[in-house]
Amino acid sequence: MNDSTLHKLASEATRCDACFGPGQLKRSFVDVPQPRYIGPKYATSAPRMCWLMINPGAGDADASNRSWRSVLVEFRQGNSTLAAVFQEQRRHMPTWNSLMPFIAKHGLSVDRLALVNVAWCATQGNRYPRDMLERCFDKHTSGWLIVLDPEVLVLSGSTTHSFEPRLQQILPKAKFIRTFHYAHRKPDAQRANARAVEVRKELGL
Repeated sequence: MNDSTLHKLASEATRCDACFGPGQLKRSFVDVPQPRYIGPKYATSAPRMCWLMINPGAGDADASNRSWRSVLVEFRQGNSTLAAVFQEQRRHMPTWNSLMPFIAKHGLSVDRLALVNVAWCATQGNRYPRDMLERCFDKHTSGWLIVLDPEVLVLSGSTTHSFEPRLQQILPKAKFIRTFHYAHRKPDAQRANARAVEVRKELGL
């Protein structure tokens, strides 16, 4: 895994505005594309595992998002490091609804994973049309995943499942495992928890 290449890719991504022209989507309060957390133990874990999600949530202008946005802006301006972005992100992650507990149900720890979103931008109303997802995947996410070179890719949520054929093209040696989105609907909770147990067995955890 090449840290300098990841820094370059993330820096380029934070300047992207491809989906937000006149009449298109509107950015949320955090209006900078967001690279997702790479755990400090990811590169040395066996196997290397990525957890693929759909998008960052919209959020509002509370203190947490103001702090997060300021770190992203500093990085975009070249005044900070990707490590500082990850450090700030890790500080906020325990408040991200049920993400960390849901990952733990699969026998996994975020500090051993690389989290990745198909779309890097948060939008007003949490709108993520297919053309946006595909555009972001082609411009940013595919290159990011190639550098991360995961041996296992967990696809979290049905939208990510639909990207499996494209993922197989760029990561032909990777193993793909499908599971639920961490913010699944309450009626799906029993099935989501059962699937988490199945994934643990598939991973030998």
